[in-house]
Amino acid sequence: MNDLSRKDAKEILVDAGYVLEKTFESAADEAEKKKLSIVRVLIQKGLLTYDLYGQAVAESQQVSYVDLNSTSPLEGWTSLLSEEVARKYRVVLFKKNDTTQEIIFTTDTLSQSSAAQSVLTEIFPGYAITFSYSLPKDIDEMLRLYDQPFVERLKEITQGETQRVSVSVDEIFSEALYRNVSDIHFEPKEDEVHIRFRIDGVLVFAGSLSLVYYQSVVNRIKVLAGLRIDEHTKTQDGSVRFSDRDGRPVDFRISIAPTILGEKIVIRVLSKYVSHDTLEGLGFSEKQALLLRGAGNKPLGFMLVAGPTGSGKTTTLHTLISIAATPDINVTSIEDPVEYRLKEANQIQVNAGQDITFAKGLRAIVRQDPDIILIGEVRDAETAEIAVNAALTGHRVFTTFHANDASVSIPRLLDMGIEPFLLSSTLTVVVGQRLVRALCTECRYSYHPSQKELNELVPNSKKYFDNADTLYKAQGCSVCSGIGYRGRTVVAEVLEVTPTIRELIMSRVDANDIQKQAIKDGMVPMFEAGIETVKNGVTSLEELVRVISPHDV
Repeated sequence: MNDLSRKDAKEILVDAGYVLEKTFESAADEAEKKKLSIVRVLIQKGLLTYDLYGQAVAESQQVSYVDLNSTSPLEGWTSLLSEEVARKYRVVLFKKNDTTQEIIFTTDTLSQSSAAQSVLTEIFPGYAITFSYSLPKDIDEMLRLYDQPFVERLKEITQGETQRVSVSVDEIFSEALYRNVSDIHFEPKEDEVHIRFRIDGVLVFAGSLSLVYYQSVVNRIKVLAGLRIDEHTKTQDGSVRFSDRDGRPVDFRISIAPTILGEKIVIRVLSKYVSHDTLEGLGFSEKQALLLRGAGNKPLGFMLVAGPTGSGKTTTLHTLISIAATPDINVTSIEDPVEYRLKEANQIQVNAGQDITFAKGLRAIVRQDPDIILIGEVRDAETAEIAVNAALTGHRVFTTFHANDASVSIPRLLDMGIEPFLLSSTLTVVVGQRLVRALCTECRYSYHPSQKELNELVPNSKKYFDNADTLYKAQGCSVCSGIGYRGRTVVAEVLEVTPTIRELIMSRVDANDIQKQAIKDGMVPMFEAGIETVKNGVTSLEELVRVISPHDV
């Protein structure tokens, strides 16, 4: 989404009547504060859609709008227009009428239309050239039609005369970034090596390499990560800085482990900076976001984000920090690894080789006059004790914890040796969360499930649904690569530590008792929060049950 100045955005959206001025000004102020585009904030809040934005831009330029998701361009257009011209001017051949000698191109850069006009007139002499407007993300998707399928591109590189290893590694990295992959897996098998991408939490097959060629790929990745190429029997960890197709730097975390069939590599794709998304944009309800913002702005206290690996805890934690951080406070973190760079924080990387552990780093931070302390994860009793004491002495402490849900986290902290009176005095909020795949909004459709269908997925479904409920699925389209899902969203429960909960902590009760009391105090359990996400059309019931079993909550 191209960023617009406040003046231009207002002219396009407010003056044309797409957004009320009061709504626009509020969103513009939030966008400036969060360093987001105004359009993105409006879309996140449900006050604008991508299609309406596209129509507004087209109207402001006095051209027609083309939604490339619902209307296809001219069949075989890539054979009529060279890739060089299409990419340079970001144009798609939308319609060609030989009878009237007219051609319509659609683009997201109308400012270049005059330059493109003369070039296209030379390519199609005798035709009248006109332009429409389409969204940048849709133009990008259409320009991808010039690319060979990734499997074919990889095969061509690895089986060519030169067998360019550096090119194949770069191609794998670039493809992973384009497809918003979170992890790249290289998995040795009996006769070949499989490459799999984790997309929206699910592993998908991406291609394969011969075993002989793979050894060169391993060595290339080791060299990039500064690892030993002569070591094949021990685990190794490193990192690589890579530039995407737009020249933006992205960090990869490399993990190599020996298996009985060869060295397996898993590469985690890390964002350089957290996007400063809103809590609502992550998937939290308005009520949950209000509670979290209130707790995060208290002068002291201990906030905990709990969940299994890959549940989005770090993203939530950094979003909370970005909300709480202001220019007049000192934010310092200790993390392993530093996955997101926070412009507002002083970040310390755990390094066992240099004797920088969570506990030692945290002791040093407490002496650095911090207002907010971010601990990447509470892993041991020593770290937990220092964190709680820091909260007790006037600091705001934010951290993550491996636990199935919010209620279980409290007894587990007590089992680590934290005194009940310390925990009850400092703990303010516990978040339990998971990530579910979001339905593709371009091919999503509604349906009314039968009671039998509901019962097969959710026992005692009548507790959550009635006959009038509308649910949603997605059939798959070009935008979501036929999967039906695009992106992920948080499903969470937010446990506020009320006076009653504090009493239960002092009594060392089990997780079930804490869960029951939290629900009485107003907490919506994670599965029930997920049901609301399903009813709102954000995800499907099948996806919710895949990630959160109703028996577990």
